[in-house]
Amino acid sequence: MGTVPEHPRSRVFEDNALSSDAVPSCGVVVVDDHHLVRFALHTLLDAEPDLHIVGEAASLAAARSLLERVTPDVLLLDVHLPDGDGLELCEAATKRGIKTLILTAYDGEELLIDAMRAGAAGYVLKQDPADAVLTALRTVGAGGAHFSTAATPQMLAMIANGGTPEDPLAHLTDRERSLLDLLGEGLSNRQIAERLFLGERTVKNYVSRLLRKLDLDRRAEAAVLSARLEAQREMRRYSVSTR
Repeated sequence: MGTVPEHPRSRVFEDNALSSDAVPSCGVVVVDDHHLVRFALHTLLDAEPDLHIVGEAASLAAARSLLERVTPDVLLLDVHLPDGDGLELCEAATKRGIKTLILTAYDGEELLIDAMRAGAAGYVLKQDPADAVLTALRTVGAGGAHFSTAATPQMLAMIANGGTPEDPLAHLTDRERSLLDLLGEGLSNRQIAERLFLGERTVKNYVSRLLRKLDLDRRAEAAVLSARLEAQREMRRYSVSTR
């Protein structure tokens, strides 16, 4: 396989700042360990008169060194770097007033939560269309927030809630929450009826109503949800106990 040709304006890599006679309205520093990604971003932004890459780095250490000499309008940052967690850089950049846009191949809810806690103004996926990346850069550069349209409704609700995960059980009654916990234990309707001192038919009706409220089709899905929520509670308890 042949090598990828070097882009005319991408000859200075790693922690070396790029120079230009023009003064762009939005200067961008790109931090990503993949040469192809950086090359593609150069190609994309070269065609935009209001966006300009002022520096790039392929590692956390190189990015830190670069940001000691260059202050971009937007830090376009991959969180998975070979020598550390990019969110550490996001947090440090945010404290300096640098807006950060996360660029990642991962769309998990946990990453979004962590990114927002680190001060990110938005995130885009590497799978998103090029126009979406340009829109995100302009929006974040102007002081706004932009999140990939791949965000789930739950993630968007969390964003609207100021970065705090929405409680998926907020609309359940205490009895329905207890019922969900029992489903998480893998109990049958008969076993649940014995535990709650209810009739088996009553429990069956309660389970059907619970599934409708949670927008689930099968009780097995409710059991998985219960297990996931319990794991999150355990992680929060562990986090508090180790502070």
